[in-house]
Amino acid sequence: MIESDQNKYWEVEEPEVIDNGSLLLQHYEKHGALQLQMKGIDSESGESYVKKGLNLRKEVLFKQPKMLETLAFIFSEWLHEYDNEIEKE
Repeated sequence: MIESDQNKYWEVEEPEVIDNGSLLLQHYEKHGALQLQMKGIDSESGESYVKKGLNLRKEVLFKQPKMLETLAFIFSEWLHEYDNEIEKE
């Protein structure tokens, strides 16, 4: 993880981005940050905007291993359920 510019990592690192229109995920690997944002569409302008967001920082989660383990468990379970659904098709 890069220690300099920690407070403005989004200005110095290009994130990996996944955007499906209603969710935006941005992963800043070098700075250990993951942003997940719910998006909406303005009814008047038709422009996309961020309704709510969540920023997870690796350095914070490393200090809270139970929380990190719980998140990993939840995502692992969801992936397992998804894989089972795909196999049924």
